[in-house]
Amino acid sequence: MDRIKLSLVLLCVTTIVGLFVCVESRPQHNLPYENEELARIYMKDLDKKFSQALEETVNAQWIYNTNITDYNLEKMVEESQKYYKFQKTAWKDTILFKWEGFKDEFLKRQFKKLSVLGTAALEDDKLEKLSLLQAKMERTYSTATVCIRDKCNLALEPDLTRILASSRDYEELKEVWLKWRDAAGKPIRDQYIEVTKLGNEAATGNGFSDLSEMWLAPYESETFRDDVESLWNQLRPLYQKIHAYVRMKLRDIYGDKMPKDGTIPAHLLGNMWAQTWTSLLDDLKPFDKPSIDVTKKMQELNWDAEKMFQVSEEFFTSLGLIPMPPEFWEHSMLTKPKDRDVVCHASAWDFYNGKDFRIKQCTDVTTEQLITVHHEMGHVEYFLQYKNQPVVFRDGANPGYHESIGWPDTKLEDYLEA
Repeated sequence: MDRIKLSLVLLCVTTIVGLFVCVESRPQHNLPYENEELARIYMKDLDKKFSQALEETVNAQWIYNTNITDYNLEKMVEESQKYYKFQKTAWKDTILFKWEGFKDEFLKRQFKKLSVLGTAALEDDKLEKLSLLQAKMERTYSTATVCIRDKCNLALEPDLTRILASSRDYEELKEVWLKWRDAAGKPIRDQYIEVTKLGNEAATGNGFSDLSEMWLAPYESETFRDDVESLWNQLRPLYQKIHAYVRMKLRDIYGDKMPKDGTIPAHLLGNMWAQTWTSLLDDLKPFDKPSIDVTKKMQELNWDAEKMFQVSEEFFTSLGLIPMPPEFWEHSMLTKPKDRDVVCHASAWDFYNGKDFRIKQCTDVTTEQLITVHHEMGHVEYFLQYKNQPVVFRDGANPGYHESIGWPDTKLEDYLEA
């Protein structure tokens, strides 16, 4: 008899004998699902099982992400299917409880969050298809290589990233931008369409109109879209001025190659996704002030990836936050291995056992990567803050909250003193 069954039987026998019939099975409709103490015992036991299931699933994902092989892909998909099946069973049991009437708000919120099944609403064969498609897309994205000007087997990290950050050759940058998308984007186009269809199907299975609505639900705001629109309208005048200024400075470099329609070609912004302009700081700064680009200084001091993470840890502990546990330094992948394919996209990992937290990053010794190091360490600091919460609460306050943590609120050059 598993722990949930035993807990239910004991509670029935010891507290409310005669009011209902107890059965040795998963919860049945004749049990008192409005009973808050019964619900608390159930949720405590379910939380332990969620922790165990998630640890096994995340471990399989980590193994695949840090060693891309067919075998590891198969094991990851297998573990994902096991977790989805567990999640479905737990959901079916959980929604039987009449949690809306509970007095304990902490308990009510656990039930509320677990009442949405999410992706697991898909049928088993479609869940397996989704897992395979996502893994294959990630594999293509992570292992794509291109040839640029007679140099071949150039990967996104660090090869193409370095070219985009350092080159000011318009045609070379355009070649990098286009060829990488040909190698990494075109092969997954049809797979992406399939994943989107399955995502929308999962969303409708949860009562949402489409996947975008299911993604917005955790923000718990009826006015979220309007709020974002309002914020954008407030920022738009400043953004337009910055955009015009950057376009003017880039025209100084690229001359007539800059389009006359007021746009900025994405391949000129120093980053494969035009998401951060750190590598252009020296070209764009409006005043003759010292550069905050500390790449050369770090290299002169022979900094490596581990040193960058140690410095980041010092930053967070200086704020009174928690040092990285031993498991972090023992198990993290901080540099790109030379003997196997990996997913280089930087990410922070919580293994849901309260002690194992890791970062996967193909760290290069650059200012942009130093900022990324802080960002990923910020995720782990957040993990450490909520590690003792129930599993359902071991996540950001909303899907965007994690991304706001980890930006170093200090001068980068301060790290290089002494």
